[in-house]
Amino acid sequence: MIMTDICIVYVNYYHRDDIDRSLASIERDRKDTYDVHVLVIDNSLDADNVKDMLSKKYPYVQYVMPERNLGFAGGNNRGFAACDARYYFCLNGDTEFIEGTNTLARIIDFMDRHSKVGMIAPKLIGMDGIRQNSCYRFDFGSIFVKPLRQLGWHGSFERFTVWSKRLQMEDFGQDRTQPIDWALGAALVARREAIEDVGYMDERYFLYLEDCDWCRTFWEYGWPVYFVHDIVIKHRHDRASSRVPGLIRALLCNTQARIHVISWCKYLRKWGWKHRYFGRVK
Repeated sequence: MIMTDICIVYVNYYHRDDIDRSLASIERDRKDTYDVHVLVIDNSLDADNVKDMLSKKYPYVQYVMPERNLGFAGGNNRGFAACDARYYFCLNGDTEFIEGTNTLARIIDFMDRHSKVGMIAPKLIGMDGIRQNSCYRFDFGSIFVKPLRQLGWHGSFERFTVWSKRLQMEDFGQDRTQPIDWALGAALVARREAIEDVGYMDERYFLYLEDCDWCRTFWEYGWPVYFVHDIVIKHRHDRASSRVPGLIRALLCNTQARIHVISWCKYLRKWGWKHRYFGRVK
């Protein structure tokens, strides 16, 4: 099997139109310098006709329909296993490359020049150009703040606000490239050798916290995770788990909010209360 330079994996769950826009932006960004392979793992089981869209507009994209909804971690793992690549790019469908920025080439160039870095996360901005908080700390306070943020309840007490700011690294202006504890799974690029050492995402997380867990595992195995400030990608950031306001209502009425809390409990069970600070702000 010929090894490609970078494998981009989308996990689709009724995001056909988002993936269409994202793929169009990749086509504008791609150059012939590197070999790029793209896969769509269809957790919607083609209920949104994404397969037909891909065959008509992007026939080079590999379509994989699993036997069931594998979740985010399982879907990405299926994609990683289906392609032999130097780098693996876990990319959300609600992202778009900025025209003229040569995003893929710069990602590969950065990874080629920094062979000890296991994973990188680009800067994410909204469609309005405002930067998003996409890099985080492993913090004792964030153990509590992370699920409360997703349930829309974190602003109820001043202490939660302080912890929330620490969790989201609001003291870090995202104006430089540096190590970070973990990054949002909307756009993560991992090195092949690191994955061979660390392993795939933990599929005990069906949705949410698999990015946090994976980054932490990278650090535990000695593979640094870096935020790269001058590689920028647009991101809509749906935040479906926080659509229903109020703690009790969210748990009762929002399935994704409940999944988020379940994932956080799994994270605590796996890692306990211990916390380490890998990506300190200098």
